[in-house]
Amino acid sequence: MNSTARIGSALGTEFAPYLGNVLPLVLAAAAKAPEYKVQAASEADIDAELDPRDQSMAVEMRGGGTFEERMNSWEIQQREVACQTLMHYVMDLGSCLGPFLKEILTVTLELIAPTATPEVRICAYGMLPKLLRCTARCTARQPAPLDSSSPSLEQVAFNEAVRRLLTGLVREAEIVEQDDSGSEDSLKELCVGLDTLSHVLEAGYSSQQRGNWTTMHLADEFMRPTMELLQRLMLGMLRRRITQQQETEVLDDEDNDLLARQEEWEQSLLNSCQKALGWLLRTKGEAAVPFSQAILDPLVVQMLAEGNSLELRLAGMCIYIDLLEFGGMLGTGVASALAPILVEFLLGKDEEARQTGAYGVGVLAQHGGEALMRALLAEVMPLLLALILPPAEEKAAAATEAKNWEDVDGNDEDFFDDDTNGCVRDNAISSVLRLCRYRRNMFDAQQLLGLYPGFR
Repeated sequence: MNSTARIGSALGTEFAPYLGNVLPLVLAAAAKAPEYKVQAASEADIDAELDPRDQSMAVEMRGGGTFEERMNSWEIQQREVACQTLMHYVMDLGSCLGPFLKEILTVTLELIAPTATPEVRICAYGMLPKLLRCTARCTARQPAPLDSSSPSLEQVAFNEAVRRLLTGLVREAEIVEQDDSGSEDSLKELCVGLDTLSHVLEAGYSSQQRGNWTTMHLADEFMRPTMELLQRLMLGMLRRRITQQQETEVLDDEDNDLLARQEEWEQSLLNSCQKALGWLLRTKGEAAVPFSQAILDPLVVQMLAEGNSLELRLAGMCIYIDLLEFGGMLGTGVASALAPILVEFLLGKDEEARQTGAYGVGVLAQHGGEALMRALLAEVMPLLLALILPPAEEKAAAATEAKNWEDVDGNDEDFFDDDTNGCVRDNAISSVLRLCRYRRNMFDAQQLLGLYPGFR
């Protein structure tokens, strides 16, 4: 199977005539679940009866004795190979899969089931967004049906994908909660699943922007479960972070490495939650705000508390910025609470905090209300201009630092070309442009141009 996938990737669309010969076999192998048995047995019987091709495990059931779980390892391997092969076809030959899309979607959605191995589920996660986009392109080329009340294939597949992803993510969240330290494998699968949910929501948003009869709308029934899942994941992460901060036990090198890897996955999980929430807000707009205010607001207040780490506070700020930008006006109460923290970030030394603060000011300029921006403008405008063009002494210090970091080729590294500093400056410029566009009546443009030497 792998060899045909490589040939198909190499030939591209020229391989399309042969898909009818190979895809049915691949789909059948991917859809076939390995044989699975659960039967009562003693540990001695388990060891004696183990087939070389089987994977077997003794499971102690509370009050029920020892049971045997047995799966055929060869069938597991064949299914994983078939899923990897199918993923190659989807990724490399998506435009040729029109006649097979419905069957491929059906099989792929089944692969997210808890009985599938993690490798199979991750393949399914990788294929789903691309399949939805392929379905959208294929159905968009077809004329609208006479009965437009019936949902299109992409609409049905979109909501079914969201439903199955949420079911799987809730299951993995329960596994992480049962293990207070957070299983690294489960955290990894949560991140992959959330990123897939983000890509699926992004596909739905793109479909809405296209605005024809095939538009994928997220069913309202999924809004609250999605918000509650994100709250559950972030609250669990926050609880684990607080527990780790309170622990005073001295760890050895191995435990420290394990803790460092876990913290990396926790941060990835936090980023994935933020991304999924951002696309949910883009997709549903103001309709998502009541759910967010009721479910996420108390959590974000905890994340923004002064005693928390900068990473947690930045995550909370990003959530509120998304709510303000994509959910419309939240009211002066929320916007007023954001303003002093944004100023604090702008004045800080951390580049990521300054980047977030600079972007947040622009969002406040557009959505935060005139009264708030009028009170805040005199304080933030000089800070934004300083980020766009730093004072001469700061520029000289940066140039000196760049000289000290001369690379092996003899070329000077330009401090101001650094990716992070560039993002800070770009966000500051974007915020000034938003102020000019949405709050033009609050300041003298000529005075602004005079303050910025680059315009002279």
